[in-house]
Amino acid sequence: MLFYDQDGHQLTPQPIEASVGHPVPVTIPLTGVVTLRLVCSARYVQTNQQTSVYAALGDPVIVEQ
Repeated sequence: MLFYDQDGHQLTPQPIEASVGHPVPVTIPLTGVVTLRLVCSARYVQTNQQTSVYAALGDPVIVEQ
Protein backbone atom coordinates (compact mmCIF):
# COMPACT_ATOMS: atom_id res chain seq x y z
CA MET A 1 0.00 0.00 0.00
CA LEU A 2 1.11 3.51 -0.72
CA PHE A 3 -0.25 6.62 0.96
CA TYR A 4 -0.37 10.04 -0.74
CA ASP A 5 -1.54 13.50 0.28
CA GLN A 6 -3.77 15.81 -1.74
CA ASP A 7 -0.79 17.09 -3.75
CA GLY A 8 0.40 13.62 -4.77
CA HIS A 9 3.32 13.50 -2.32
CA GLN A 10 4.00 9.99 -1.06
CA LEU A 11 3.70 9.90 2.75
CA THR A 12 5.51 6.60 3.40
CA PRO A 13 9.16 6.11 2.41
CA GLN A 14 8.38 2.73 0.82
CA PRO A 15 5.32 0.59 0.07
CA ILE A 16 3.72 -1.09 3.09
CA GLU A 17 3.34 -4.85 2.57
CA ALA A 18 0.61 -6.85 4.30
CA SER A 19 -1.01 -10.22 3.70
CA VAL A 20 -4.15 -12.05 4.76
CA GLY A 21 -4.07 -12.69 8.48
CA HIS A 22 -0.98 -10.53 8.98
CA PRO A 23 -2.09 -6.96 9.73
CA VAL A 24 0.62 -4.34 9.71
CA PRO A 25 0.55 -1.21 11.90
CA VAL A 26 1.27 1.90 9.84
CA THR A 27 2.30 5.33 11.09
CA ILE A 28 1.84 8.16 8.60
CA PRO A 29 2.89 11.78 9.15
CA LEU A 30 -0.28 13.81 8.56
CA THR A 31 1.03 17.32 9.23
CA GLY A 32 -0.59 19.60 6.65
CA VAL A 33 -2.52 16.75 5.00
CA VAL A 34 -6.06 17.65 3.94
CA THR A 35 -6.90 14.54 1.89
CA LEU A 36 -5.36 11.08 2.26
CA ARG A 37 -5.25 8.72 -0.74
CA LEU A 38 -4.47 4.99 -0.42
CA VAL A 39 -3.27 2.92 -3.39
CA CYS A 40 -3.33 -0.90 -3.19
CA SER A 41 -1.96 -3.41 -5.65
CA ALA A 42 -2.18 -7.19 -5.21
CA ARG A 43 -0.04 -9.79 -6.97
CA TYR A 44 0.24 -13.58 -6.93
CA VAL A 45 3.60 -14.48 -5.39
CA GLN A 46 4.23 -17.40 -7.78
CA THR A 47 3.50 -15.56 -11.05
CA ASN A 48 3.76 -11.87 -10.08
CA GLN A 49 0.50 -11.32 -12.01
CA GLN A 50 -1.77 -8.57 -10.75
CA THR A 51 -5.07 -9.61 -9.18
CA SER A 52 -8.01 -7.92 -7.54
CA VAL A 53 -7.64 -6.76 -3.97
CA TYR A 54 -9.92 -6.00 -1.04
CA ALA A 55 -8.39 -3.87 1.68
CA ALA A 56 -9.83 -2.43 4.86
CA LEU A 57 -8.49 0.02 7.39
CA GLY A 58 -9.28 -1.49 10.76
CA ASP A 59 -9.57 0.81 13.74
CA PRO A 60 -7.67 3.80 12.33
CA VAL A 61 -6.55 6.20 15.05
CA ILE A 62 -5.28 9.76 14.65
CA VAL A 63 -2.84 10.66 17.40
CA GLU A 64 -1.70 14.23 17.97
CA GLN A 65 1.93 14.56 18.99
